[in-house]
Amino acid sequence: MPTFITKYVQEKHKKERVAPTDKGFYGVYDHFVYPDFPSRKRVEAELRVPQRPGTVYVLVQYRDLSGLNYVQTCWFFQDKLPAGQEVFRLGSLSPEFPKPVPRVEREIDGDYGLKVADGSDIGAVVNSEFVDLFSSSISSGLLKGAVCEVEDRGTWSDVS
Repeated sequence: MPTFITKYVQEKHKKERVAPTDKGFYGVYDHFVYPDFPSRKRVEAELRVPQRPGTVYVLVQYRDLSGLNYVQTCWFFQDKLPAGQEVFRLGSLSPEFPKPVPRVEREIDGDYGLKVADGSDIGAVVNSEFVDLFSSSISSGLLKGAVCEVEDRGTWSDVS
């Protein structure tokens, strides 16, 4: 971790302290916001991280037209195709089928982790491994050369 901070974190943010998880992992988190996501469309955006990670966790949160909130975490792991091309494969979804839950927010005051808007237990809403890793992660906005654009980032295309 100290080598990562020295090499990739902006000088003014090097005092940020991130403790690894109990398993020794730490991460870099990125944040995307799409106020509207049209049907039959997809968006592709690059993660703003300095090294290709071995695994990627994604928290997807959205509201349906009636205002119900849904959260799902996806875990992807790096794999090689027979031709040698490196790809990410879906390892798990949690929950497998989303159900309405309270909104999840980033904690700004205090430990910079995740919290549930209604004050309920975060572990009941979001996969505990995701919560632990997020708490042991640094924002991509603190990295050297960071561009802090989060809204409507990426390239849109039709789903075929």
